[in-house]
Amino acid sequence: MLNEKKILYFFGKQRYENAASQQKEFVLVKDAGHFDVYTKGGKDYGNKLLNFINTQL
Repeated sequence: MLNEKKILYFFGKQRYENAASQQKEFVLVKDAGHFDVYTKGGKDYGNKLLNFINTQL
């Protein structure tokens, strides 16, 4: 198991570019890591995440 606290911008952007969906948006949450991105991103991030999940199902 990896013990990563931060997601490097490069790797996040690379994953975004490789995602097959055309209905996507790259959302950068400053100073957020794997385990606190939802809380640091706030309602705006949460809404974008839920919208993405709902459109992909």
